[in-house]
Parts: sequence; C-alpha cells; structure tokens
Amino acid sequence: RLICHYCGYISVPPKLCVACGGKHIGFFGFGTQKLQDELTERFPDHEFIRMDTDTTSARYSHDKILKSFGEKEADILFGTQMVAKGLDFPNVSLVGVISVDTLLYMNDFRAGERTFSLITQLVGRAGRAKKRGRAILQTYNPDNEILKLAAKQDYESFYESEIKLRRAVQFPPFCSIAVFGISGNSEDAVWDYIKRFDADLDETHRKAHSGVFIKRFGPFRDGIYKMGGRFRQRIIIKYSDNPQSRAFLQDVYSDTLSKLPNTIKFDLDINPSLV
Repeated sequence: RLICHYCGYISVPPKLCVACGGKHIGFFGFGTQKLQDELTERFPDHEFIRMDTDTTSARYSHDKILKSFGEKEADILFGTQMVAKGLDFPNVSLVGVISVDTLLYMNDFRAGERTFSLITQLVGRAGRAKKRGRAILQTYNPDNEILKLAAKQDYESFYESEIKLRRAVQFPPFCSIAVFGISGNSEDAVWDYIKRFDADLDETHRKAHSGVFIKRFGPFRDGIYKMGGRFRQRIIIKYSDNPQSRAFLQDVYSDTLSKLPNTIKFDLDINPSLV
C-alpha cells in the first residue's frame, strides 16, 4: 500500500503508468521500509524490529516493541527519531543515523539545534553498560561543524556558535515569530484571501500600531502546500515581544476572525516549534 503520513490517504500501487500506460514502474525511497529491505538483504541471519508510525499505530504497540528488543528477541532495532529518545538498553553497543543531512538541512532555523540534540541523544544510547559504545553518522558533509560538535558532545561550543548565528540574523531568542496560516479547499480562494489579509495586516499596522517594529515575510506557500485536501499559505512576521506588539497581534487576530469566510481556515501560531 501507498500511505501518506500527512493526511492518511491510502492507495494501491499502480501497475501501469497513468500518463503513458507503461509497465516499468520503479519504487524508490529512503525511509524505514527501504532500510528494512537493506537489512534483510545484508543481515539475513539477524532478527530486527522496525519502529515507525506504521508499526506503532496500534494500542500499546510502542511498549511491545521496546519490550521485545529489551528481552533480546531481536538483534537490531531501527526506525524514525522515536528510536533515539530516552531508551536504555545496556547491551546496545552500536548506533547509527542514516542520512543525517536530511535533518541538518531542513527548512527551519532550528534544524541545527534539532540535529545536534538528536545525535547527542543517540550517541548516549550506545555503551550504557560495561560495553564500549560506538556511533556512526551517515553524511555527505563529514566536516560540518554541527555534526563534529555533536559527535564530541561539545554542548558549550555548539551553544556559542548557534547563539552567535541567531543574534546575527535575528532569530529567537532575539526576537519572537508569529506565523499566520491560511488554508482552504480551493487554491484560488486561499490565494485571493491571503492577499486581502496581507493588505489588511499592513493597514492595521500603519494606522493603529505603527510604533511596533516588525519584519514581514510572505505570503508564500507552506512547506507542505497541500495537506488533507487543503491548500496552505502563510505569512511570517518577526517582532519584539512587549505589550504593544501583543496588542497589535490581538487586533489583527480579532479583526480577521470577525470577517473570516466559511471556506477559509485561519490560525495564528506564536513561536511555533517548527517554522
């Protein structure tokens, strides 16, 4: 089956190309199922357990997987980031991160911080008892500073480097971020509305809150433009958090909701975990 992990849509893999009718359809990927195929081929004599959203959707399945691995019913545990967090298996002496670059170069200013955090957690999974631990990172950029500092678990040096970058480009904690999200089932309606909203936002700022300094970005498509049948656009502003800026955001939010069309969904996210 083909499953979308964003909206839950499920379909049967096509046998013929819908465009040309060709039979030669290849399936390629870099996810946990692809890794499972590699493990099956390279380590046929070893038992393994996969942990991802597909295998942990049932009730108590997460606990059952960890219990099975802890009782040595499998030699290899692999999966998504949930594998790395807070697990304690004394017999684990080798851990690895596949394609760590996909985390490092995500379209989010916290990508470096998240990558550093994940790697340091993962490194801590190996060698927790008497066995010597080893961690392997798969990357096209072995000289990347963040990866080097994470491998050494050098928290202070990473902090100094990251905070200097955040200060230079004005990202939290040196400012706050507000994300205005617009979504709807009609692509044209969403685009028309967010243009009107952008104009209203500018007018509210100029006429009633001109003393509030903001930097506005957008409108532009969300990273995942269509989810669950809805098209998504957004506008982002940077600002200093104070009573005046909060009053500005409150006015924008209240005014927008008072005249929001039924076909449009509007949300305001302050300092979201993922931008």
